[in-house]
Amino acid sequence: RLVKVGTLSRTVVVLAQAMANAAGGIALLAAILLLEMVVFGTLIFYMETSRCILDDNNEWVYKDSVGFPFAGQPTFYQNIPDSMWWTIVTVSTVGYGDAFPVVWPGRFVAIFTMITALATVAFPITLISNEFNSTMERLQQQERAAAREKRRLESLERRRSISSALRRGVSKATEPLSLTLKRAVRSVGLSTPKEATARGETPSANGDEGEAFSPIGQMMLKNHVNEPST
Repeated sequence: RLVKVGTLSRTVVVLAQAMANAAGGIALLAAILLLEMVVFGTLIFYMETSRCILDDNNEWVYKDSVGFPFAGQPTFYQNIPDSMWWTIVTVSTVGYGDAFPVVWPGRFVAIFTMITALATVAFPITLISNEFNSTMERLQQQERAAAREKRRLESLERRRSISSALRRGVSKATEPLSLTLKRAVRSVGLSTPKEATARGETPSANGDEGEAFSPIGQMMLKNHVNEPST
């Protein structure tokens, strides 16, 4: 259930972004709907009342020439606002059925209104659908890029861990040999360069300063010139 809720919330976010991106098209749709309400509402009102007369109650009723069963009955289109209500119900394809044209001029207006409604309804659906697909594709690209970056960082971290482990292993493996070599140097009465420097001496091979270096000691010291002191 939590996965479904997460998926739904993600879809809602994408849909909201698509609606925001399609704001211009939605505003145009609202303007078109308002124009259709005014134009078709006015047309249907005048077409239907062209076959009506005003009765004593100041209502538009159909003439006797309209025929049974509508003759003498009040029309559904008593004024333009009522006709605009019929227009918006027709254009939105809801079709309550509470009002419908009776005379042929009004029916022709209704036919043209319904045909126009197809394009009016298809326009926002197509626009929002395209924006939804584009937004979803951009989101998926961002997610794939984030996943690639995460994998790259994880791989880099693994390489760093392996390199660090190798350095520690090499250091531990060579530590006994280093200690043994230092003891051998000291056993012949010599000092490593760092120890001699710490005492203020200068290592020399001819014995004029500091302690004399034998050939074996020189070779040992040469191998440990750059070795850090432990």
